[in-house]
Amino acid sequence: MFTFEPTINVGNLITIGLAFVAVIGAWYKVRGHLDIIEYRVAAIEKALGTLAEALISIASADKKIALIDQRVTATEALHATLARELSDLRRGKGWIQGDRRANVDGENKRD
Repeated sequence: MFTFEPTINVGNLITIGLAFVAVIGAWYKVRGHLDIIEYRVAAIEKALGTLAEALISIASADKKIALIDQRVTATEALHATLARELSDLRRGKGWIQGDRRANVDGENKRD
């Protein structure tokens, strides 16, 4: 069984005093670390905000690049069509056919 002795001696007072000093010392030490951690978290939040703005800018640029790519693809298709039609015209196929064909110098005769 446990017994309780209600007397207080100097050893008990020293133990309580040292415990109190240790708690206060630990509090100041942890408080200093918490201030540093708070500063670092604020710096990380600022960096993440800058990164988010950069990602938004990149997304906007990606949309513009996709639009330009679509326009280039459409222009390439139009260029291919025009080149094919011009080649057909050079060979006498296309609009240079009909009754007036006899007036052509014969270089592009109809088969």
